[in-house]
Amino acid sequence: MLTAVTAFHRRARALLADGGRGGPTLGEFLDRHAFSPYFVQHFAIPLVSAVWSCAPGTALEYPARHL
Repeated sequence: MLTAVTAFHRRARALLADGGRGGPTLGEFLDRHAFSPYFVQHFAIPLVSAVWSCAPGTALEYPARHL
């Protein structure tokens, strides 16, 4: 999973660097970059839920650019 965390941060920085507005939801971003279900369930969702104080069921609906 450490490799996936590094890849996630690299791709997230690239998303921010493109300077666009809008963009994919977190779920779309994770799907587009083929992150594993394990990574999504055990890293991405808990991280977003903790930072944004949201229910785990809604974490993937947040805009990826704002995370």
